[in-house]
Amino acid sequence: MHSMGLNQDEILSRKEYLKKKKKEKRKNALSKVSKRTWFMLIFILIISVYVIFQFYIYNTKHRLVQTLPDEISSMKDYKIYYVSETYTYDSPNQLKSMSTTSNEKTTIDEGVGITRISIKDNNLYGIKDGNLVKINTKEKDSKAVVLVEKNVKGYTLYRDDIYVYLNGEGVETGVYYLDEKNELSKIISGEILQLLVDNNNIYIVNKDKNIVRYNKDGKGETVLVKDASSGGIVQDDKNIYFVNIKDGNKLYKIAKSNRQVTAISKTGAVSNAYIGMDGYSYMGVYDNIVYYINTKDGNKLYKSSASLKEDQKVLEDNVQILDMINGTIFYKVKDDIGVYRYDIANGISSQVTSARVIEFKAEE
Repeated sequence: MHSMGLNQDEILSRKEYLKKKKKEKRKNALSKVSKRTWFMLIFILIISVYVIFQFYIYNTKHRLVQTLPDEISSMKDYKIYYVSETYTYDSPNQLKSMSTTSNEKTTIDEGVGITRISIKDNNLYGIKDGNLVKINTKEKDSKAVVLVEKNVKGYTLYRDDIYVYLNGEGVETGVYYLDEKNELSKIISGEILQLLVDNNNIYIVNKDKNIVRYNKDGKGETVLVKDASSGGIVQDDKNIYFVNIKDGNKLYKIAKSNRQVTAISKTGAVSNAYIGMDGYSYMGVYDNIVYYINTKDGNKLYKSSASLKEDQKVLEDNVQILDMINGTIFYKVKDDIGVYRYDIANGISSQVTSARVIEFKAEE
């Protein structure tokens, strides 16, 4: 049989023919891929790159502990008490504690439902169902002991003293002193928005948003800041720092000794919420510098003082709550899980716990 004039080199074997057809089929299949498919592939690639980039930025921004072992070796250890959300609808919130240098957590009293927590002498205080309660943090399975029943809207601990703000049906509204026998005595009448105590005096923001000073027994009323529409207040040994609502929520300070008032912030961006009465804190003071949540810049943490030329940004995070102990700031970030710490001296932020935290308190 003749080969129809073809050269031997032009004659394809069956194996080569099939190989060629398979290659052509694959090429045709790729050419038939829809534009939508290519778009999806490119979109997934872009998202992947974005996620990796954001993870890098997040770790750079927080300067997480595990990446800086040499810089954190001298960090001070603290204990964090926090109310944690649970992951099921029918489970109660949990009250837990942990050290800032350990991942081990201790459940103090499961489902206690406590809020506005404070710590003093191994005891945790808080409000539960309108009652002021105390829990011994050293005793295993310790339960909440009621100190004041009903109508407790706020309280302040100062050394061995406890001051309670009562407001509700069947009680005379005002500030009360709770003695060692758990007996109450009213020392200041009327509604208040915030309460501070130091060695010699009690300071309140009254319902008219004025700052008023009293002796420890509730006598000697002195208006320190009048008609200032004062927002939240914090203090150190020498000054009361307050948010002046009438001056665009700028920070001011008033000297305790001579009542001299001075404007210290250059921007009107401080949260005017009253600190402590809702269990949250929005500013604190350390070494004559006030650290505050800037509401005009995405709730980022700023600092301000009379010695600074302008208010300075400290953290890029959207901060919801903060707590300060000496040179350490503890804070919670919006839409984030856990509590972070920021050490002022070395400028390092690190995550303390990854739990779903409602509120927290730090202790030395």
